[in-house]
Amino acid sequence: MVFLILILSAFVLTLLHTILPEHWMPFVLVGKAQNWSLKKTLSISAIAATGHVFMTLLIGLIVLFITKAVLDYVGLIEKFVTSSLLILIGSIYLIQGIRNKHEHSHKQIIPEKATIASLIALFSFSPCEAVIPLFLLATSMSVFAVTVLSITILLSTIIGMFVLISIALHGYRKVKFHWLEDNEHVVVGIILIVLGMVAYFI
Repeated sequence: MVFLILILSAFVLTLLHTILPEHWMPFVLVGKAQNWSLKKTLSISAIAATGHVFMTLLIGLIVLFITKAVLDYVGLIEKFVTSSLLILIGSIYLIQGIRNKHEHSHKQIIPEKATIASLIALFSFSPCEAVIPLFLLATSMSVFAVTVLSITILLSTIIGMFVLISIALHGYRKVKFHWLEDNEHVVVGIILIVLGMVAYFI
């Protein structure tokens, strides 16, 4: 009974965590700006989700075997890394978007490998703090419990991201604004910078 409650709690908490805009919106905005297909955007988000779960598990193990005081610093580190990456990527898009507009250039803003690495790092260094106590409980049960918990968190993260990204990209591609198309990189940059600020201060 405790095991089922543990798994259900992990599923719900992970979905609620994934709904936060800073976790899925960057994939939508950057994917669109880089002209990625839906399949490619979802594939990259799945890799990022795997890194996200691994980092959450790693922090859980550190808390378990070293000190619970680590939890006090996880939130601060997450905010700093996540917001810094969002603001950095957004600033690059904004500056290059303005520059390209004046030069009437449509060259790629950020190299693809660097873009993918940034997105993966962005989500990987944003562990789900809410489920870390669940890992502590699972380790007191068995290796099987930890394994099932990890798989549950991974699947719920991927499902949540896939649904949100698919819906957002579908809506994004349906709406046609010439002004938005002409200033897409500038808009993407501004939104990412705002998301970074929100991620840090809220």
